[in-house]
Amino acid sequence: MLLALDTAMACCSAALYDPGQNRVVAAEALAMERGHAEVLAPMVGRVLATAGIGMADLSRLAVTTGPGTFTGLRIALAFAQGLGVARALPVTGVNSLLALAAPLLGEHPVLVASDARLGQCYGALYDGTGTALMEPGLFRLEELAAQLPAGPLQVTGSAAEAVLAVAPRSDLVRAPGPDHPVAAGFAALAARLPVTPGLPRPLYLKAADARPQARALRPLSGLAVMAVGTEQAAVLAALHGDCFAGGWTAHDLANLLGLPGSLALMVLDHDEPVGFVLTQQAADEAEIITICTRPSHQRRGGAHALMHHLVERLAGQGVRQLFLDVAADNAAARALYQTHGFVQVGMRPRYYSSGRETPVDALLLRRALP
Repeated sequence: MLLALDTAMACCSAALYDPGQNRVVAAEALAMERGHAEVLAPMVGRVLATAGIGMADLSRLAVTTGPGTFTGLRIALAFAQGLGVARALPVTGVNSLLALAAPLLGEHPVLVASDARLGQCYGALYDGTGTALMEPGLFRLEELAAQLPAGPLQVTGSAAEAVLAVAPRSDLVRAPGPDHPVAAGFAALAARLPVTPGLPRPLYLKAADARPQARALRPLSGLAVMAVGTEQAAVLAALHGDCFAGGWTAHDLANLLGLPGSLALMVLDHDEPVGFVLTQQAADEAEIITICTRPSHQRRGGAHALMHHLVERLAGQGVRQLFLDVAADNAAARALYQTHGFVQVGMRPRYYSSGRETPVDALLLRRALP
């Protein structure tokens, strides 16, 4: 028995799928913008009760991983991860766009376009078997429409109408059905996916839109730090662009993350990405390539959380010396590094010049790890 879960978008849903009978045995879904955390567990209980089975009868879990709302998608993910660990069950992640396309797979490809606001959408294109013809990404509406191949396409998702408006083609057909994933709709597809080791991670394709007021400088209360890979390059690029003029692109970051010895940690405030650190390790030494927190979240504990987790992680990997460069005129960063035990061991004269009238020295700092 496979239990499928979703809270990634404007719905909370659960479904029990029996691969032997190739059918959904029981399911429930409730359209809702918020409040998924209070609804999900009772919903799962009702679905299992309807089928007349208990948790011990489950053999596999499936859950949507995003894109979606920053808080919502992690609710089902956390539930599935906790249940998977407790029951020693494999947990399969299904990206939300494929989950949305699943009920429509068949004769014609399916274009999924989900509203990401500000004239953007999360988009992906799948053939009749669910194979991605266009990988999930963040697109401007016109950009997505311009990349569509010729031929009949079904269009679904909360931005479907907007895409149709900017791509007036007779071979684009608005698909029926809900514009958000529903567990009963993707459970069968999830059952066909291979079982992979480990737990699925959330798929964020952009940084959050929310901007806390600048005056709210109290310490962040919902911090979590997680390791991320190339799948989060777009989010890291958005964060980097918030912090630095001419920030690195998603392509730049994906290349850096793909290098041997790279490590990126992202800090989240109540599941909203607010900063990250990127390092490169060689033997028993490592260097901080960049560290940043969004301006609206600075001086509130995010950078300290990143440094604490980074030091613990690198020490566990055998790193004994951690290096970084900092601009001599960056008093806030120098204070952060001093707090975390870094001392100056060198200097690069006039190293930083971008955006400055006069080049500034780079101070080389080092910290010994336990």
